[in-house]
Amino acid sequence: MPRADEKPSGTKATKYSPAKEGPFRCDLCLHYVVMKGQTLCKHSDVVADPEMEVINIDRRKYAKVEPGGCCEYQKKVKDLRDIPFGSVGL
Repeated sequence: MPRADEKPSGTKATKYSPAKEGPFRCDLCLHYVVMKGQTLCKHSDVVADPEMEVINIDRRKYAKVEPGGCCEYQKKVKDLRDIPFGSVGL
């Protein structure tokens, strides 16, 4: 099992890996949002990843992710002021 600080192997394009391959923490990433009951990623490369399930909300595309998933674009929230509007807090 990989450590939390290791990069996941996941999809070919973005290395997104689900929570079962973790432990990872998508929910601590600046690109992670929760909208309309869905846990999502707004990073353009993750949305463009052909292996990801993509949904449209308010005319914008998001990739469906798990809070415990991770990809190579993870950017951790370092300060509560960095949490994007609509995201789950720490």
